[in-house]
Amino acid sequence: MRLSIKLFGSPEVSDTTGNLIRLPTRKSEGLLHYLIESNGAEVSREVVADLLWPLSGPDQARASLRQELSVLRKGLGPDYGDRIFSGSDRMSFDCTQVQSDLAQFRACAAGSKDVPTLIQALGLYSGPFLDTVRIRSQPFSDWVWALRQSLEASAMALGSDALKQAQQGQNNDQTAQIAQHLTRIDPTFELAHRALIQVLLDRGDTDLAKRQFTLCAEALKTKLDAEPSQETLHLAAQLDTPRPATARSTPPAPALRQRRPVTFLSVLADIPDSDPELF
Repeated sequence: MRLSIKLFGSPEVSDTTGNLIRLPTRKSEGLLHYLIESNGAEVSREVVADLLWPLSGPDQARASLRQELSVLRKGLGPDYGDRIFSGSDRMSFDCTQVQSDLAQFRACAAGSKDVPTLIQALGLYSGPFLDTVRIRSQPFSDWVWALRQSLEASAMALGSDALKQAQQGQNNDQTAQIAQHLTRIDPTFELAHRALIQVLLDRGDTDLAKRQFTLCAEALKTKLDAEPSQETLHLAAQLDTPRPATARSTPPAPALRQRRPVTFLSVLADIPDSDPELF
């Protein structure tokens, strides 16, 4: 049976039917996250014990690890708990039937560098690594922080490469999609803001282009206490210059306008900006 694990953003564990598996303790969650990140490789029990119980003595830390390992197995249930291998000095998790967004992201990053593959990688990066995980252990927090920084840098590098390819190919749809991913990951990345503003200008969507420039300026001011670069300001100066909209296929207007009932479906969406109009 396949186990699905999401490690970017708010972590989630679900079974093959899509039902969430909720582990009883934070330490059992942290233990699972560490084993899954290792992607099947064996890890030292001593290292794991020191990672999660740094203030305990060696014997107490190992005892706590044994107890938490039992909690994790019970939380995962018989279908998945038996996938944990635990020897006297080493332990691992059998990831052959695990679908992990982290493993998929790394596979995309190590594979072909064509634009669709890079866009797929950016889509998998839904947020910082283990963004909502809080465990009272400085070594564990340091491990999360180091991985978080490395993965974000990798996502930005892949996105920058994809953006360059899309712009060289004059593919505005891909350029806009990639730029949106990049500004979601790093709201202060001016190059992506400029790319998106240029696409909106080319489409004749001046109002949206102005809104994008505002978002760029606000992010720079709030996060870096900085102003937009001269290149960005030069592009923004074109926002008040009338530009013809690109041709779009518009369906013929109906011969008779009628009033019809409309049903609205409310959904909960995890978006980085509170502005529903932007979404």
